[in-house]
Amino acid sequence: MIRHLGFILLLLTLSLSAFAQQKDDDRVKPVKPKPDSITLRARRAALYSAILPGMGQVYNRRYWKTPIIWAGIGTCTYFAITNYGDYQKNNDLVNHTPSTDPNYSKYVYDRDYYRHNFELSVLIGAGVYALNIIDAYVDAHLREFDISPDLALSVSPLLYANFNAELVTGISLKFKFRHENRINRLRQNGQSY
Repeated sequence: MIRHLGFILLLLTLSLSAFAQQKDDDRVKPVKPKPDSITLRARRAALYSAILPGMGQVYNRRYWKTPIIWAGIGTCTYFAITNYGDYQKNNDLVNHTPSTDPNYSKYVYDRDYYRHNFELSVLIGAGVYALNIIDAYVDAHLREFDISPDLALSVSPLLYANFNAELVTGISLKFKFRHENRINRLRQNGQSY
């Protein structure tokens, strides 16, 4: 037992001394890659939306989204305050009414109902707040997304016969990537592809 303990102590001493002999100049310092401007813009938009809901959308110049976010958070706040007040009122009734009173079970039901609605309002409000931040972040990333005529989506009705010879209806979505047009434009401008 003492031999094992001595061996472990010897290994620890050697490993510490080996680590202590390494110079600071010999260590390789990791280089952090610098984020590009799109990532910085997205982070800034998310931060603005976290500080004040809707400000990330204003930063992204999507002004029309801000009133929607404010309405969602305001509505959730209104219902949370209202339901919390009703919960407190019914909780006082439950606490000051004897359990033999015929209205006691109604007070308990109402108290639990308003507490549930209060908690639900708070959760939905937190969800709207989180979606506000996510929307600002994603929208800032998508501002640089390529929306060129080379990309196309066509939607059309679909009617076909399946294996049982029955007519089936549906919707057809077709994505078209027109690389030829892009290549021709590059050739006309004297650029390589």
